[in-house]
Amino acid sequence: MKIARHFKEFLEKKGYLEIPSIGRFEVSTEQMSMPKGEVLTRKKLFFSPQNKPAFDESLVQFLCEKLRSEACVVYADIRSFSYYLNELLIQGLEAELPGIGFLNRNNTNEVEFSYQSTYIRRERPQKKIAAYLMNYWM
Repeated sequence: MKIARHFKEFLEKKGYLEIPSIGRFEVSTEQMSMPKGEVLTRKKLFFSPQNKPAFDESLVQFLCEKLRSEACVVYADIRSFSYYLNELLIQGLEAELPGIGFLNRNNTNEVEFSYQSTYIRRERPQKKIAAYLMNYWM
């Protein structure tokens, strides 16, 4: 989807991102003082799941400007993206928000956010072709 690639930029610019029927992401900054009197600022991302289907008007306006599209098209794209994410989560699959992170459902059926994929990558066993078959086809 075209809109998903702009979510990270919106999140960094506005400090939040609200996706209908999914939830709200918020950026908060923490300041830590270092031993030499330096101050280190660190950003954290918080996710709160929400089931409300309301659209964020500033997100719609931002996407209209970025995509040079009309609001009705952007509303349809956001609705479609939200539906797609929900379908993945209902099926027990992981949903990716490009540049932001991954969404999963836990054992109590609540949506959780993580920065990294929770899938375990497994290597496929290599198929070995018998030498006599290779000679036949060459």
